[in-house]
Amino acid sequence: MAPIERTVLAPTIGAFLYRFKSEVIGMAKCFTQQEKEILKANPNVKAVRENRLTLTYEFRLKLWEHYQKGDSLKTVFIQHEFDLQVIDAKYIRSIKLNFKRNGCPSGGTNKTLGTNESRRTNTREEVQSLLKSGLFVKSRKGIAFHLK
Repeated sequence: MAPIERTVLAPTIGAFLYRFKSEVIGMAKCFTQQEKEILKANPNVKAVRENRLTLTYEFRLKLWEHYQKGDSLKTVFIQHEFDLQVIDAKYIRSIKLNFKRNGCPSGGTNKTLGTNESRRTNTREEVQSLLKSGLFVKSRKGIAFHLK
C-alpha cells in the first residue's frame, strides 16, 4: 500500500485531514493533544500516545468480567467516566475481538510461573513416557497430540 500523503494547509485543517484519512482507510485513531490530556486524567488509563491507548490491567479485567456476563462494554466505559467521543466504537470493537481471540487479558508477564518457567521444556525421560503412552507423536517442535 502506498504511504499516505499528509497535506498541511493549516495546523488545524491538516490535523483534520490526517485524522479523516486515517478513519477512512482504517488506520488507528490519532488522538489530539486535548484528547490525550482528557484520557491521561482517567485513572483507568495506563498510557496514551498519538495513536494508541493502553488501559490498566485492573480495568481490562473489569471489562473482561462484563464481557463474559454479556454486558455492553460501552456502558462500562461510560460508568468509568470515559468520553465516548474520544474513544470510538472501533476501539471498543477491537477490545471485544481481542477478548474473543485471546480470552482473559494478561498482565504482561506470567506471574504464577515466572517469565522463563512458562517455557520449560520436557526432559528426555518425560518425552519418552509421553510417546509410549500412545497419546503423543514426535513433531518438528518436539511432541504433539496424536489425532486419530
